[in-house]
Amino acid sequence: MNKDKISARGVRKTYKNASRLDVLKDIDLNIKPGEFVAIQGPSGAGKSTLLHILGGLDSPTRGEVLFDAVDIYKLKETQRAEFRNKKVGFVFQFYHLLGELSALENVLLPGLLKSWWDKKESQRYAASLLDKLGLSGRLTHRPGQLSGGEQQRVAIARALMNKPQVLLCDEPTGNLDSENGNNILNFIRQFNKEGHLTVVMVTHDKEIASSADRIVHLRDGIIGE
Repeated sequence: MNKDKISARGVRKTYKNASRLDVLKDIDLNIKPGEFVAIQGPSGAGKSTLLHILGGLDSPTRGEVLFDAVDIYKLKETQRAEFRNKKVGFVFQFYHLLGELSALENVLLPGLLKSWWDKKESQRYAASLLDKLGLSGRLTHRPGQLSGGEQQRVAIARALMNKPQVLLCDEPTGNLDSENGNNILNFIRQFNKEGHLTVVMVTHDKEIASSADRIVHLRDGIIGE
């Protein structure tokens, strides 16, 4: 029985334009439920590409990605979209908040994609997430009225809105100063521990990476020591 939450097997990603570019070269990676894994490597190593493939955002050229033993790239696109919405939360370096919406409304967006939607319950849960992230006094503020660290906390709350099993983070502290970056890491670690949330984080920051359960080093599309 496969006990891994995510298992990448022989994952290759190749782009063919004027020339051939192998971004990922037969990657094998297993991630346990509740594990916090940091992915490190130089620019161009394929870190973000790997993260996107693990989360069902970008198809591999070859290989498979198993999520709870189900190959997500054998699903139809509509099924894979449903999988992402139900089971995976994404946090990016650039917060991708909608400027015309309040913090609370931004967090509520993923809930609108549910097959059923209870407005009052969703608002209560979104507000509770923002409260845990220290933003109870910012519910009605729009992104332009928030600091970078506050915007990233709103983005984290949005990623957690549908109670995902896995949180995928692509340089979530890259746009922040060290204090705000450490605060974001502490919040992610808190959710990881309290909710047994599996976390995979791409980061250039060695100090941030050192707090993970395991560091995966990626260089030239290959996992190394």
